[in-house]
Amino acid sequence: MPSINEGYFDELINAPVSTLTEGLPLNDLINNRETEFEVRADSDDDESVTKLHSAESYFNFNDLESEINLSLIDDDEEDGIGSPFDKYRKKMTKLRGDGKIMKFVSKQGVGCTVPENCLVYVRYKAYVEYQEIPFDSTFMQSNGTGNLSIPLNLGKGEVVPGLHEAILSMRKGEKAEFLIHPDLAYGKMGCPPRIPEEATILFIVEIDRFVDCGDIYSNFDNLTMEERLQYSNIYPNAKAHYELGNDYFKKEKYRTAVTRYRHVINMLHNARLANEEEENNRNHFLIKNYTNACLCFHKLKNYKKVCIMASDAVKVSQHEALKNYKLLYYWGVAKMHLNDVEGARKHLMSAKKLMPSDSAISTALADLVKKKAKDEMVEKFMMRRAFGFHHEPPKVTEINEAEESFRETIGKQLQDFKMNPNISSLILKDLVTVDEEQICIKVAKEMGLYARVAVGNMRVIHVEKPAE
Repeated sequence: MPSINEGYFDELINAPVSTLTEGLPLNDLINNRETEFEVRADSDDDESVTKLHSAESYFNFNDLESEINLSLIDDDEEDGIGSPFDKYRKKMTKLRGDGKIMKFVSKQGVGCTVPENCLVYVRYKAYVEYQEIPFDSTFMQSNGTGNLSIPLNLGKGEVVPGLHEAILSMRKGEKAEFLIHPDLAYGKMGCPPRIPEEATILFIVEIDRFVDCGDIYSNFDNLTMEERLQYSNIYPNAKAHYELGNDYFKKEKYRTAVTRYRHVINMLHNARLANEEEENNRNHFLIKNYTNACLCFHKLKNYKKVCIMASDAVKVSQHEALKNYKLLYYWGVAKMHLNDVEGARKHLMSAKKLMPSDSAISTALADLVKKKAKDEMVEKFMMRRAFGFHHEPPKVTEINEAEESFRETIGKQLQDFKMNPNISSLILKDLVTVDEEQICIKVAKEMGLYARVAVGNMRVIHVEKPAE
């Protein structure tokens, strides 16, 4: 095979750029047919070619105002100060011993440094020397819609090595400037025409936040089938997917989030457990993922899926699932939307016992009382119509049959207590709402009894008879 002159590729890269007046038929080229073409007369105009690929050709110049860095065109070499990048270097420190990455922190961050292989949300601008407009930035990546942070997957090689290393030196909230040598950026060839050959790059980077999901990109796929099934190997990968699911949830991407949680659930169910400790840890982590999946389906108003996830959680560990008030709350609300009033009351009351002060649970129980009253009135109205009674249905706001029914029930219970000489005090539990508590206290007072709310492990009404 003939050797290729070492300078051949350099000559090819540096050859003049030519454009055609019309495109060539692809089939003719593939089938080795003869074809004719015409070169544009102005195709050797380097300035026009550069402009074709410049930021100004894609964005309104006014929109780029925040991206413009005029310090990059201030050349003070004659005064001995140096080139624009020389001035940046004077305030920077070496990030690595060879000086191929220089860094200056303009805003301090907090917490730990960005971990390897994580998902990091950044804002950045990338410049070459003597060009005041960046060749790349988050503004451009978002099509000029704003300066929101964008995600970079450090585990997938989405950035040049120098920027990768630079980001790993940063913390949450930090803003820094980096000068990166061509060896760690775009190399000898660059990326013409926007990035010249052997170009040092100025990156201005700000870290918004990051998600430590590096184990998703670990060597999990390189393990043997037996090793993949071991819980000790599965857990780090599953935890990474869980963290990524949480991040999607924060961004209100509920469908994507629940997909991550369900993936974790499937992984954990397939895990081979070495001992009881691993089983307990696995079950605890499963309940967390089932609960988060319930929350996602709750947000998506897919109440059947909420019930399925909650029911599956109980099958994994009834003891732990029924101690999770959040899971019980989502399950109860889902049952209410599916018109299972008794099932809803059961789960919501269980949730209230675990967390008596939770306002969302109390609100859901109050809504359940109203729903039950309304359903009963509608049912009576439909029965009346079925038997030929065509009266207007009563309005919920005008009559609250549920409240009257509760008053009668609690009144009978208090009357039995008052008439029983062998009992001096009574504890009333399972009261649904604050309104029911007030009704209970009011009825007790009308009967000459003393009643008060007592809060211990759970909220109750303590009723006593007056002293003889």
